[in-house]
Amino acid sequence: MIGRVLAGRYRIESLIGTGGMGEVYRAQDLTLERPVAVKMLRAEFASDQEFIRRFRQEATAAASLSNPHIVGVFDVGEDEGEHYIVMELVEGRTLKDEIQSQGRLPLALALTISQAVASALVAAHAKRVVHRDIKPENILLTSRGEIKVADFGIARASTNQTLIHTKSIVGSAQYISPEQARGGFVDEKSDLYALGVIMYEMLTGKPPFDGPSPIAVALRHIHDEPQPIRRLRPDLPKPVEAIVMRLLAKSPEERPSSAQTLAALSQTLQAAGGAVRLAAVAPEAEQLAPTITPVKAKRRRRRIPWGWLIPALVVVALVVGGLAALAAWVNAPVVRVPNVVSESLATATANLQKSHLSGQIAGRELSQYKAGDVVSMQPTAGSQVKEGRVIQLVVSSGLKQVAVPNLVQEPLHTAYLDLVAAGLKLGHLTYTPSIDPAGTVVTQTPRAGTRLALGAPVALQVSSGQANLVLSMPNVVGEPVQTAANQLGAMGLLIQVNSFAPSASPVGTVLDQSVPPGTKVKSGATVDLTTSNGPPPSGGSGPPSSQTVTFTYQGSQAAEVKVLIVDAQGVETAYDQITSPGASFPLTLNWQGNGRLEDYVGSTLVFSGPLPLSSSQETIPPSP
Repeated sequence: MIGRVLAGRYRIESLIGTGGMGEVYRAQDLTLERPVAVKMLRAEFASDQEFIRRFRQEATAAASLSNPHIVGVFDVGEDEGEHYIVMELVEGRTLKDEIQSQGRLPLALALTISQAVASALVAAHAKRVVHRDIKPENILLTSRGEIKVADFGIARASTNQTLIHTKSIVGSAQYISPEQARGGFVDEKSDLYALGVIMYEMLTGKPPFDGPSPIAVALRHIHDEPQPIRRLRPDLPKPVEAIVMRLLAKSPEERPSSAQTLAALSQTLQAAGGAVRLAAVAPEAEQLAPTITPVKAKRRRRRIPWGWLIPALVVVALVVGGLAALAAWVNAPVVRVPNVVSESLATATANLQKSHLSGQIAGRELSQYKAGDVVSMQPTAGSQVKEGRVIQLVVSSGLKQVAVPNLVQEPLHTAYLDLVAAGLKLGHLTYTPSIDPAGTVVTQTPRAGTRLALGAPVALQVSSGQANLVLSMPNVVGEPVQTAANQLGAMGLLIQVNSFAPSASPVGTVLDQSVPPGTKVKSGATVDLTTSNGPPPSGGSGPPSSQTVTFTYQGSQAAEVKVLIVDAQGVETAYDQITSPGASFPLTLNWQGNGRLEDYVGSTLVFSGPLPLSSSQETIPPSP
């Protein structure tokens, strides 16, 4: 790829990085003589029309945006079947690098960065474009001291059914909104939630939620409330905490719009002393912490366009009025919402009134609660809201049950999303050695098809791989050796055919196995098999032998039972009759030389072993 010229114009110079859908290269625009960034669709996706559609949609959406805080898109095209996007080349470091280097950021710097991101979101949302992956890695602090939002790689016009499908979640787990984690509708408010997470991380040095796996983090975004930010950083002004916590509201309706957020940040930043500017950093010194300098406005005389004065004054009045209303909201008394879920409507209303709140029925639905009890509430319990707020209550109209989906053999993340889609939740999670791939669901409790109350948990047992797996040895006697090899190989066992014996069974039939059926054996163990090499040649010699044995047929229904003796003289039928279940019959077995006994039910070999038998009592198992 290095040195290639795309469309006769863009010469590829070096690889910058890789992303989920493509690779990004530094290139030179030979026409305009300027450096650019070129994003190429991955080769493995080039034949996938859905990926190509999304790749081109990225360019169309991003090219329509014009804002100093958004990485610009210059061109989109195709060269020799490969799709590419030409973008503004941004040199600098990411906000993630900055947080990892400094820990929590100074208040003015954090607010300045937040204001820039909010400005970018205002421009995008005005075009009905949702970013859907706002995170510190996508916020660039450039070598010229600018702040830019990058990679609208999964952006999608919000008018085009912005759904997260059941089988995939788009977005990074630590910055994902509750509605994204549930697989629900995503709009501009999801970007605002991610901004709230980033502000929390900039101001405290860590995101509000963390966990051992992406699924665990996503579940915390859905169910947990973040620790109040001023407990971690008491020096923060209350209005800053109010903005962050409102952005982190579980319900999208409780979050402000991007325009409201920008207005609030502008007012709060002004109160904190004004914006700061990141001093320019040379590309080779990108890892150094930035120097922060106050932004000083330059005064100059300019003529006022009097024709626009009145409209401008109207806009100023509206902005001032909006800021005043916002300030009144910020300074109003704050109370914590009590948990009234599962309470009767009367009790819930009384408890809300004690907290200077009121309740309103927002709907009724079937649920796991009895009729008349509160099913859910918005804002959720523990949220901090203003006094007098109306809490929307959904009331149960009776018990609702849903069918448990079949999750066995699914990857864990897919099983989790299927549970959420069915209205259930992930219960106790355990790991066990298994022949199934690591991370695959082995068993579920309750089993698929069981009817459960909405929201009930389903416990999953997940494979941790084959290490130290203990298996129960199956019975492969009577199977063709290839069938036995396939069955044991799928269990992680090794087979070795170490001996052959004459038999009435077809050549290659398993006559004996070194590990008896039902024996516990570890994965990777070797099982020795004895197989048939066909009937012995007739006319052989050897000492004669004899044994009397009583046989009992253990089948559940009448069947043809045959007892054969294989010796140096050939094959002799000692018994061949339709036999009833539980019937017993004595036989005197006579053989010459090395003899072998074979029992058949119908045409199926159910036992094969050398003579004499170890006991005078022998059972004939049913045909499997």
